[in-house]
Amino acid sequence: MKKLLIISIFFILPISSQAIESQYTITADSIFKHIEVLANDSLEGREVGEPGELKAAEYIRSVFKSAGLLSVGTDNYFQYYDFVKQIKATKNNTFSINGSNLILHKDYTLLKQSASTDFEFTKMIDVGYGIKISDDSGSYNDYRGKDVKGKLLLIKKSEPDSKDYPHIDFDRYSSFTDKINRAIKEKARGIIFYAPESQDDTLIERGVIDIHTQDIPIFFFKKSGMEKLQQAKPPYTITGTTELVTIHDTAQNVIGIVKGETDSTVIIGAHYDHLGWGTPASSHYHGKPAIHNGADDNASGVAALIELARKYAHTDIKPHYTMLFIAFSGEEAGLLGSSYFAKHMTVDSTKIRMMINMDMIGRLKDQEKGLAILDVGSTSEFTKFFDSLNYKEIKLTPSKSGYGASDHTVFTARRIPSLHLFTGAHKDYHRPSDDIDKIDADGIVKVATFVDSLLTYFDHLEKPLIFIKTKDATRGKRKKKYSVTLGVIPDHVSDVQGFKIDGVTKDKPADKAGMQKGDILIQLGDITINDIYDYMNALSKFKKGDTAKAVINRNEKEIELIVIF
Repeated sequence: MKKLLIISIFFILPISSQAIESQYTITADSIFKHIEVLANDSLEGREVGEPGELKAAEYIRSVFKSAGLLSVGTDNYFQYYDFVKQIKATKNNTFSINGSNLILHKDYTLLKQSASTDFEFTKMIDVGYGIKISDDSGSYNDYRGKDVKGKLLLIKKSEPDSKDYPHIDFDRYSSFTDKINRAIKEKARGIIFYAPESQDDTLIERGVIDIHTQDIPIFFFKKSGMEKLQQAKPPYTITGTTELVTIHDTAQNVIGIVKGETDSTVIIGAHYDHLGWGTPASSHYHGKPAIHNGADDNASGVAALIELARKYAHTDIKPHYTMLFIAFSGEEAGLLGSSYFAKHMTVDSTKIRMMINMDMIGRLKDQEKGLAILDVGSTSEFTKFFDSLNYKEIKLTPSKSGYGASDHTVFTARRIPSLHLFTGAHKDYHRPSDDIDKIDADGIVKVATFVDSLLTYFDHLEKPLIFIKTKDATRGKRKKKYSVTLGVIPDHVSDVQGFKIDGVTKDKPADKAGMQKGDILIQLGDITINDIYDYMNALSKFKKGDTAKAVINRNEKEIELIVIF
């Protein structure tokens, strides 16, 4: 009987006298027109901080403004934030060996972790893969019998062939971070990484978020650079300068509000940035530089966001809860915009009721499973709704678990019930071929209509939405590298040395050890934590049942804790 009641309420609400009625109709034509603007070549892929992204933001703002949404707590609908755009090698970099000069970018480049310094070396030692292991999986030591203190090291990228060492888990020790930390621990004063003969010498660089600068110069040599290096004979005179500069930029979230009867707020979001011209680190495409228009990712979600905002701005009856529509910036660069918003909410952060995120909803007709709806288990009221739902317009695939690194994760980390809507992955993901010709505009209308019905239902539900932590659906599918978790949420916004904790999951190892939101983890086991990559490196060294010392900085005081995984 209860099940039938919920279904009947769902279908009665939109036509009842209390429903959120609007004179505005969402059409495929209006959806398509938004995507035509956002995924146009003239915006050059909407990369965060670039002029094309600003053009997209100005377009979204113009629609919000013309529709009558309010700008509350923002600068004319924009919420600005600062971010690290680039860590760049300057023209002042030099490298000379025995009088022969190497050319930056042609013969070598710098890793972003490199110090900016003058250097001079007379001794250079090849330490193979630069790996030292002594754990349950076995023993392996590239440093055995080698005095590397104060010297420049040559280290191969990658790892030894597993066929030669079948019982050793090299994956846990083979990242650049692992090798850099090991070399520093062995007291080396410089590192040259290079590719083995059988491998390509392209350096796939990671992003610039949370990078910690080391105290030594760190290079990556291309094959041409290695040839010049190998032509030199001892005694060596290796001199030069490394110089990296950090370039900051400003980006903006776009926020519009429809006031409700109460100031309790429902957030509807979608990120509007994409990959620009693409990079080896961000794109799955490896051809010549090309504009990545991101029609599905995520002009599709933004088009639905805009149309829902328009519809709610034209409601005949004010919604019960305030509706906050937000187009996030910087999602592709690491959830920059949503992380900033969560820390600097433009409304009362204690009165956020729920969040709905739309990311890649433009390929509905191509998906056998229809519309995926993730994190349904983040409140029991979501579960009741979907368990009792008999929605005929589109196929729905709700999942109680959550996964994916989209903006909703920022809100679930703050214990806000959230839903993530997604029409599925495809071969055009993060490629220039994700373009408007493959967009299913009619499908986006159906998704937006479903979101409208969902919002209507929960606008009439006066019960509080109590957050429930859901399981990560990717658990068990991860690489063996991480067999344990600490149970913390990283703070991607704060500029600190160490790993700043932005949330602690109840009953996980960090919580049981006494860690708190705002703590800065600076050591785990015997590994010093300078940034998130050191943290990930340290985490990979533990297994379930291990005990480790953790050192945190809390209010500028160092505290030792014991973590049991």
